[in-house]
Amino acid sequence: MIQNILVPLDGTPLSEAALPFASTIAARAGARLTLVRTAAYRTLFSDVAEEQLRALKTGEEYLASVAADLRAKGVPVDTRVPLGGSPTEWIVEESEFVGVDLIVMATHDREGPDRWLHGSVAEAVVHRSSGSHDAG
Repeated sequence: MIQNILVPLDGTPLSEAALPFASTIAARAGARLTLVRTAAYRTLFSDVAEEQLRALKTGEEYLASVAADLRAKGVPVDTRVPLGGSPTEWIVEESEFVGVDLIVMATHDREGPDRWLHGSVAEAVVHRSSGSHDAG
């Protein structure tokens, strides 16, 4: 039974393309969505704490806006903003931490040299997720 669906977002329309699919599954299963966006920050010459707070605030504001739209449509939603790490790491860690049953995410569908250079976050998540190792 699906009770909690994780939807990783990065603030782009491509990542948000997963929302209609996740919302439909949630509505049919009576599940809730957990929206996640990492608070990534980069700093060379500024205060690390200040950059972390800025990144957290930006992530929280973005997710609050997306969540408000979904809640207006009757979809139960939680939001989470983990700090730093690679997308693969925080998606897998958050899915395990909040106990999700399903991850719904968009993919760039990279091929050839572009895939070799950038990899596939979706593929890495499938390989690292504990659910992908369960025997059916």
